[in-house]
Amino acid sequence: LDVRDGTAESIAARHAAECPACAAELVRLREVQAELAELPEEHPGRDVFPALLEKLEMERWRRRWSRIGWTAAGFALVVTLAAGVRGSLEAWQEAKIARATSALMAQSEDLETELRSYRSGNVLSGRTARNVMEIEDRIAVIDARLSQLQRSGAPSTDAVDLWQQRVMLLDALVDMHTTRQAYVGL
Repeated sequence: LDVRDGTAESIAARHAAECPACAAELVRLREVQAELAELPEEHPGRDVFPALLEKLEMERWRRRWSRIGWTAAGFALVVTLAAGVRGSLEAWQEAKIARATSALMAQSEDLETELRSYRSGNVLSGRTARNVMEIEDRIAVIDARLSQLQRSGAPSTDAVDLWQQRVMLLDALVDMHTTRQAYVGL
C-alpha cells in the first residue's frame, strides 16, 4: 500500500517494479482504488446521530435526577428514623426518671411517717438535737430546690439526685431516733 501511495522506501518500490507478482498486485490495487472513487457518495436519508445523542443525554439526566431523588428520599428516611429513635429514647429516659422520682418520693413519705412516730414528745440530747437540726436544715434546702425544679414541670436527673439526697438524710434521721430509743430502752 505504501508503494501504491508513493510513500514506500526506495528498496520496496524497486522490488515492486521488478517482481511480476508484486507489480500485478499494484495494478489490481490501483484499479480497486479507481472503482471506489467512481462510486456515488451515499448519505443516509435522515441523520439519526443527533437524535440518538439527544436521547442519550435525556436518559443520562433522567438517571441523574432519579439518583438525586433516591438519595434525597434516603436522607429523609434516615433523618426521620433518627428523629423517631431520638424521640423514643427521650421518652424512655423521661419515663425512667419519672419512675425513679416516684419511687424516691414514696420512700421519702414512708420515712417521714416513721419519723412522726418517733417525735411524740421525746427529749433529745444537745448533740443529737444539733445533728437533727442540721439534717432538717439540709432537707429544707433540698425541698426548696425541688420546689424550683417542680415549677419547670419536666422530670430531670437533678430532681432524682435531690430526692436521693432527701431520702438519705431522712434515713439518717430515722437512724438517729432508732439509735436513741435503743439506748433509752437499756
